[in-house]
Amino acid sequence: MPACGVVLDIRDLRVVPGADAALDAIANEGAPPDRDAGADAVADGPPPGEAGACDGRDAGGNAPASDPRQPGPITTLASTLKGPVGIAVDAERVLFAESGHNVFFNGRVGAIALAGGAITTAGSPHTNPWDLTIAGGVGYLARNFLFEPTQGGNLRSQLLGAAGSFASFGPAVSRAIQVSVANGRVYWAEETGIFSCSVTGCGVKPSVEAMLTEPAGGFFTDGTTLTWTVPATGLVEQCTAGSCAGTRHTVASGQKVPRRIVSDGTYLYWTNEGLANAAGSLMKSFVDGCGIVALATSLARPQALATDGVDVYFTATGTSPTFTDGAVLRCKIDGCGGLPVVLAAAQVEPLGIALDATTVYFTSYGQHGTTGTPNVATGTVATTPK
Repeated sequence: MPACGVVLDIRDLRVVPGADAALDAIANEGAPPDRDAGADAVADGPPPGEAGACDGRDAGGNAPASDPRQPGPITTLASTLKGPVGIAVDAERVLFAESGHNVFFNGRVGAIALAGGAITTAGSPHTNPWDLTIAGGVGYLARNFLFEPTQGGNLRSQLLGAAGSFASFGPAVSRAIQVSVANGRVYWAEETGIFSCSVTGCGVKPSVEAMLTEPAGGFFTDGTTLTWTVPATGLVEQCTAGSCAGTRHTVASGQKVPRRIVSDGTYLYWTNEGLANAAGSLMKSFVDGCGIVALATSLARPQALATDGVDVYFTATGTSPTFTDGAVLRCKIDGCGGLPVVLAAAQVEPLGIALDATTVYFTSYGQHGTTGTPNVATGTVATTPK
């Protein structure tokens, strides 16, 4: 696939304080000794045998702001939470990861019926639960914490609706920031790379998808292609899932702190956190990185995003240091005139987002505190119509 992203400029890594404090501590400690880093260095130019030219393709995104849909009401499903981050939804429930704020050992996974009601706790305490996904009636949890045997595995799973808590799944994982399931495999990003194993388990040695010298900001895979962002280097990289060696290449460079990334099969969409307050952007390209365009700019530190193939929904965490002006926004995939629709304003650092056919689900982290000090529980899980 052609390496044809437009070069803007490269900068040093900057992460959002508070909710992203766990990411601040990520160190490049090298691959664990029982893993093979593989010969998957980034290729210089496009993959072998491909021309490397975009042929003038335009991914679109310059359509004017002409969205007649008006924002709907916001419904709070859960409040007084301590730092909720990841969120996932299926036909029955909303699952969310409550990190515990800066007291990371007091996190939990909560479940709420789609219509609301009492929170069911799927095991507590968890150490800094961070990201969630649901596949085949099973919930998968990534915990963003340095692995310690006494705390159990940071990659966990649980048959939803069954008794018990999220149990360790797969190998020892250190500081997992994202988990996803595609084609019968579980993929996760940790501090040294992106790995995978079968949903039936992989023992102590997972498959190496891509080793990284800097942590990923996020990744997307459909089980065939794997694409990820690297905030420290401003890169968006890609390879063939299960075969990065010889297929790994850069699809976009010079991005300003790229974070989460998704795809609808035709296009890639990702958020650039930006270099300062109100300097972030929502980006789009073809899946091979051609035709890069900004759907929206001057955003307040955008992070999570999701798409249904018609619109892109994303969170803007707000202005540092208080983050009280965060928002959940919507932009058509062919453009919104640079003016995305605000679906939920005045959110305190919204970080997670999920969709179903009619509804947007999102988490707001809430107020910050100092490390080791209990925080006022002001986080929420809420919904709004698409």
